[in-house]
Amino acid sequence: MMRYASRFVLAILATSCLHPRSLSGQTQPDISGLSPEDHRSIESACSNAKYLDGPAAYRRCLQTQLDALGGSKFARLSELGPEDRRSIESACSNAKYLDGPAAYHRCLQTQLDALGGSKFPDISGLSPEDRRSIESACSNAKYLDGPAAYRQCLRTQLSALSGPGLPGLTNVTSPAQQSSPEFRELKYFLGHWAITGEAKASLLGPAGKLTGTQRNELGSDGLSLVSHWEEERSGSNDSGQGVYRYDAASGTYTYHSVDASGETEDSIGTLTGSVWTWRSSLTLSDGTAVKGRFTLQKESPSVYTLKFEIMPANGTWAEVMEGRAVKQK
Repeated sequence: MMRYASRFVLAILATSCLHPRSLSGQTQPDISGLSPEDHRSIESACSNAKYLDGPAAYRRCLQTQLDALGGSKFARLSELGPEDRRSIESACSNAKYLDGPAAYHRCLQTQLDALGGSKFPDISGLSPEDRRSIESACSNAKYLDGPAAYRQCLRTQLSALSGPGLPGLTNVTSPAQQSSPEFRELKYFLGHWAITGEAKASLLGPAGKLTGTQRNELGSDGLSLVSHWEEERSGSNDSGQGVYRYDAASGTYTYHSVDASGETEDSIGTLTGSVWTWRSSLTLSDGTAVKGRFTLQKESPSVYTLKFEIMPANGTWAEVMEGRAVKQK
């Protein structure tokens, strides 16, 4: 549901280019020699320091990231297929945009080592319905854990599908976990939803209408929702997948999604009465990091209203979209 507003942030932070200058004797570290990937990663990892803490903290962050990077090299992904590449980049997106290029390099290498010489399971013989089911059931593994975990999930699903009397989806959770009050709240979003909304006239773009659909299904672990969404606004289309979970250890709800352009979103959700608040870290396809806040008001079991705000560089929340979702079935 958060994804229906994130496209309005494409024009944000246009002033994020780095210009070396001195400040109280400090010289801004030179990152011009970094690769485009590492450049986007280091800028994103230091964006909080830059926009919230000031230039001195920003320069310290850049230097710390450069020191950590050292002589490490970017892992080669050119030999991976499109599916594996999307999976590995999604699984390492937190490291890339939150922790910096050194952590991103380590994540990529760990994922490649885990992948090894394993082959992608052949699911071409499945019916379209079974193929959609198996890919949905394994989307958690694909986008959160990486290609090795995704392949293992596919193999497990294929084995269960071919076994006598075994269901295609494996439930690995207890009934108590599935019926917990927290997960029951999350299951409010199960089903097919139609979303309509209107963008506010702002620095991000003109006013306009948007429409979208969201299909949320129970994940194979029994404690997550897998979301498939599509949206249309101003003659353009977008689509993507996301995963909602309740983390009992931290007592928080989480959401991770990737869209067709490679844009990612990671959110932490809280529920107070009938109001959901999701605080988001959006990473655009060019590496720009943006903060977002979704507020959802449950009006009934089949209707909720939503509002999306962003925080630009000046630190002030600005509303950019509001809308309404109606459950279709």
